[in-house]
Amino acid sequence: MKVFVICHTHWDREWFLTSEYTNEWLSRLFENLLDLTRKKKDFIFVLDGQTLILEDLFSIRPDLRDDVFKLVEEGKFIIGPVYAQIDWRISSEYSIWKNFSIGMRDIEKYHARKFCGWFMDNFGQISQIPQILRIFGLDCVFVWRGVKMEEGKERMILEWESPDGSRVLTIFLIAGYRNLYNLSETKKIARKRFDHEVNKVQNFTDIPLLLDGYDLDIHPEDPRDFLDVSISPFEYLKEVKKENATKITGEMISGKYASTFPGTLSTRTYLKVGADHVGRLLQYLSIFDQDDEESWREYLKTLIHDNICGVGVDQIHEKMEKIYLKLHGKLLKNLEEVFSSFDLSGIYAFIPSSYRFNLTLAEEKGSFEFESEGAGIWKVKNFYPWRKGKSSDFRNRYYEFHFDGKEFFMDGIKIGSMKILKDEGDTYSSFTTPTEYEEKIHLREIRENEYSKSVIVERKIVSETAKVKTIERIYLDSSPFIRWDAEILPEGVGYKLVFGCPDATGKVLAGMPFDVVERESIDRDLFPENVEGIL
Repeated sequence: MKVFVICHTHWDREWFLTSEYTNEWLSRLFENLLDLTRKKKDFIFVLDGQTLILEDLFSIRPDLRDDVFKLVEEGKFIIGPVYAQIDWRISSEYSIWKNFSIGMRDIEKYHARKFCGWFMDNFGQISQIPQILRIFGLDCVFVWRGVKMEEGKERMILEWESPDGSRVLTIFLIAGYRNLYNLSETKKIARKRFDHEVNKVQNFTDIPLLLDGYDLDIHPEDPRDFLDVSISPFEYLKEVKKENATKITGEMISGKYASTFPGTLSTRTYLKVGADHVGRLLQYLSIFDQDDEESWREYLKTLIHDNICGVGVDQIHEKMEKIYLKLHGKLLKNLEEVFSSFDLSGIYAFIPSSYRFNLTLAEEKGSFEFESEGAGIWKVKNFYPWRKGKSSDFRNRYYEFHFDGKEFFMDGIKIGSMKILKDEGDTYSSFTTPTEYEEKIHLREIRENEYSKSVIVERKIVSETAKVKTIERIYLDSSPFIRWDAEILPEGVGYKLVFGCPDATGKVLAGMPFDVVERESIDRDLFPENVEGIL
């Protein structure tokens, strides 16, 4: 039986140290890699599916550029297709696109051989990955976290389909990405380890694949020094395409086979807010053909999964704050210069969306009536300032809204509820249990005009361990959306604040990059207490 081993590194440049330190290790990794490739002319190594790793290397070791370039051109060092291993769930759609496009430009710059998507440690996969890969000319992807399959029918060779019908060959590393790591230090039991790992994966594939590599390891090795295996990823792909693939569809965020750490979505939320503000400015500038690739690269580094998920040491996230502040000031100034270059008088709306609009939208100062043909700057037809209102009741062609002084309703269904749960999770996880709390809502102001309404309330929620005060501004206008802005002033630890807006269908819909997905309210795709031996 032929067994393949892919040699690789997983390079978390900022997790338990900042990149200033890990770059020093990067230098040593490549020194060892170059030494290994001189001895083994057919050695192939996957550089974590990113191109940033070379950018970091050349920033401190420009003397290695020619030797590394040569090996990249020859297909001995595999890079890309993405610039950085960002988090797919938190990053914006445009940021995800830029991450691919910059990564692919780097591949062209380095004359690299195209390979596959390589997403080992991202905390879940969005549904449109197959479509994006196809757009950039790629037909395969390696993944670990997030895969959801029917129990008892698990396979490593899959065909993953996006909502648009795009499909890619998907290699699911069900046994992880480091199962044959560090044979050099375990020579005496190398064969025993190998047999054990092959025995595990051969239940799920006809062509066993193992991986030799680990996070930030600087001592690459050739497993052929100890075992009779093939190490060519390209040869593996040719062989594995002969195997029947099991079809999977949509997003992959299950933690069944490898945790996807849902707690990271709310860890260090101030970073998520900073990233959103800066990302929007970058996108706005791109509409006016003012793309700043240097700023994009600096920004995308902060979206790497460990960074934006907030799971690193404090020094990493303090560094991110400084980057966001610097970029925000620079980009805002650039955008102001763009706007000032237009010779306009009156009130204009900047619309970053490519959709057509003919709406009256409510904002802090009043309502703006405008019509747009897509992204750009459009003249506001009319402005309607707020005046004091009497009733919170509001109706448009899409919904009816009512506030009775204690609760909010849309089409007769209670919305806008807040509750406190006790959270005993950690940076990565969330484990909640019910707790007692008191809630008080106070109506501060109702404002209205001919077409819109604004309801402003103050809410206080108090539990044994938490005290939360909110100031909420609810904007109701001619659009199908209720805009609910909440300024949250929290105190306490060990709790989770939940904001709920159910609808008549009872479905749970989540906005994800390039998609709106329907999910179960409770994740039931879990292993039973007694798991089959092969798993």
